[in-house]
Amino acid sequence: MRILLVSLLAAAVCLHLADSLRCYTCFAATSHKGCLSETTCSPNDKYCMTFSNSTSGLTLINKRCAPTCKSTKSSFSSSVSMSCCKDDLCNDDSDE
Repeated sequence: MRILLVSLLAAAVCLHLADSLRCYTCFAATSHKGCLSETTCSPNDKYCMTFSNSTSGLTLINKRCAPTCKSTKSSFSSSVSMSCCKDDLCNDDSDE
């Protein structure tokens, strides 16, 4: 009986992880090519987020899983943008 319960629990965990979103993650990368570490998001995370901040020719990029997201762009003394997507590994930003 214990073996059956352990097997069912393991199967439930595997199915749950299979449904979880996968995103690229990084902190303070200087290019999208340097930001290709993959992670499985928590069940609460519904978006892959990319946040970039450009100032005086230097761009820093952060990517992560996020539970909510509001995409934005601004033009002040620095250029800040945040974008989100909802598919596995969709925040590769290969077009930038």
